[in-house]
Amino acid sequence: MNTYEALVIFKPMVDTDNLDGQFKNFEKMVEKANGSVTKVTKIGRKRLPFEISKFKDGFFSSFVLKLPSEGIAALRKTCALSDEVLRITIIRVTEEELKLMAEATPHHAPVRPGGGGGRGRR
Repeated sequence: MNTYEALVIFKPMVDTDNLDGQFKNFEKMVEKANGSVTKVTKIGRKRLPFEISKFKDGFFSSFVLKLPSEGIAALRKTCALSDEVLRITIIRVTEEELKLMAEATPHHAPVRPGGGGGRGRR
């Protein structure tokens, strides 16, 4: 079995109470594909760079999966048929990358000053 990281975008209508249910549904999808979820990271509600199915924002979450390579296509197909999942991206990660992910702290972008950063109008 290989290790993968899946970035899943759920519909924004999912509230925090229902979100845990969505995570369990996703874990069931992974188990149907003969895999398992080893880590779940809630990233939060974010604005999308473009509309997906007429939604302007979505709830992002990251999953670390143990999955056979044959299960990737089945998982993507199951997610495509799901009503709650807007988009899924799956990449293969190595053991070194997993260690780096565990050591990393969440990075927050610095707050940029408004109005051009004090430069005034041009």
